[in-house]
Amino acid sequence: MVATGAVVGWGWFGCLPLGVMFLVAGLLVPSTARWAERTRTRTPTVPQRQAA
Repeated sequence: MVATGAVVGWGWFGCLPLGVMFLVAGLLVPSTARWAERTRTRTPTVPQRQAA
């Protein structure tokens, strides 16, 4: 709602901060994904039961 109000109310100057926000978020995605993969906990494997 705030972003929509800024774009509608301020026109071009409302779009500029919104675009910068999306640009920064997009630039942070690769480093955030690497961090998530690096710090992910491995789930222990459950031993398979043998059929009787």
